[in-house]
Amino acid sequence: MKLQGKTILLTGAAGGVGRATAMLLAGKGANLVLADIRSEPLREMAAQIGDRALPIAADVSCAQDVRNMVDAAMAQFGRVDVLVNNAGGSANLLGKISTFLDSEESTWDFVFALNLKGTFLCTHAVLEQMVRRRAGKIINIASIAGVCGLEERVDYSAAKAGVIGMTRALAMEVGEYNIQVNCISPGLILHSGICKTEGTYLRRSGDAAEVASLIAFLASEEADYITGQNYVIDGGRCLGPKQK
Repeated sequence: MKLQGKTILLTGAAGGVGRATAMLLAGKGANLVLADIRSEPLREMAAQIGDRALPIAADVSCAQDVRNMVDAAMAQFGRVDVLVNNAGGSANLLGKISTFLDSEESTWDFVFALNLKGTFLCTHAVLEQMVRRRAGKIINIASIAGVCGLEERVDYSAAKAGVIGMTRALAMEVGEYNIQVNCISPGLILHSGICKTEGTYLRRSGDAAEVASLIAFLASEEADYITGQNYVIDGGRCLGPKQK
């Protein structure tokens, strides 16, 4: 995969998929802007990668943080070739998983801000320089929740469905500028290793490295003719009921 010298902005870099992606892309020669609300893990990763990594503490739901993040990326590397909108999460981050009937407006605001608004803000902030150069890639991370829905996560399912819809519509608008916009919807993914489960047809969970490999492919020149797609990586979980 041809990523040597590409500048990739990765949000949610301190999480399991984020870390696996950062280390894989670094190994392929990419320059990395590592963004997350947690600063310490970013500094540790950047120290491992070296001068090609720029760690930036940022809240993707805050417009000023996002502007500062992109300004720093442009000052350091001169451009952003690929944006990976990986930051996200459910109401579990607040300890407020609930049925729709018991859900609260403040929880919906948090989930939509983190997942959908954050994707909008980061994309909007990098898109103009991509249009100007007539080149760029945007990779959004959604979830199978946005494909088939999940009980007690109606807010998260709605937000991730919005990310998938945004991906398709934006791909239509920016295709003429040679910008590819794609989406990945993971199922059960562990940060390290796999476990056996009856929840998928492959009878196992996924590993963060497997999602990272798909991100790396979509970021590469090998994926230049792919746009507006949502790649489900879930071991077949969304295929339908299993027959015993």
